[in-house]
Amino acid sequence: FGERSSFEEIAEQTAQIGRLTGNCAAGELRATQLRATVSAIETAVADREQPRALNSFYGYSSGAETFTDDVMTTAGVTNIAAARFTGWQQLNEEVVAMSDPEWIVAPEGSPIPDSPAYTSSTAVETGQIIYLDTNELQQPAPRAVNATATVLAQVHPTAHQDLMEDGPWY
Repeated sequence: FGERSSFEEIAEQTAQIGRLTGNCAAGELRATQLRATVSAIETAVADREQPRALNSFYGYSSGAETFTDDVMTTAGVTNIAAARFTGWQQLNEEVVAMSDPEWIVAPEGSPIPDSPAYTSSTAVETGQIIYLDTNELQQPAPRAVNATATVLAQVHPTAHQDLMEDGPWY
C-alpha cells in the first residue's frame, strides 16, 4: 500500500482492506468513523489560535506531506518544520531558535535535544512537551486519531472537552 501521509489516505486504505478481506461493511464503517472524527476535531479547532509546534524524533523532524504533520495540524497546531521542508529531515538549530516552538510533540522515549535552541524554547521552558504512543504517532492507521486527540487535549483542552461532552468519539 505504501506510506500514507494523511488521515484521508488512511481512511481510503481502511476501506480498501475491508474490500480485499471480504469485510466491506466493516472497512467502510471504520473509514467513515475516522473521517467523522477528524472532521469534528478540525471543526473544533478551526477558529482557535494555532500555536507553533515541532515534532522531535531523535534529532529529526516531520515536515510537510508526512503523516505526523497531519496529526499535528489536525489537532490545531502549526508545524514549523512543514514550512521549511517535505518529509523527514534534521532541523537546523538556528531554525528552532528563530521559530521558538510553543509545543514539542515527540514519541515516547525520544529525547528532546539538549541544546541551547531547544532548552531556551518556550516549549521546554514551560514544559509543553507532549509524548505520544509511538505506534499511534508514527504508524499511519486509524488508531492514530488517538495521538491527535492527545495533542488536542493538551493544546486546546476546552475544544477537547466540548467534543467529549457527547461521550468518547475516538
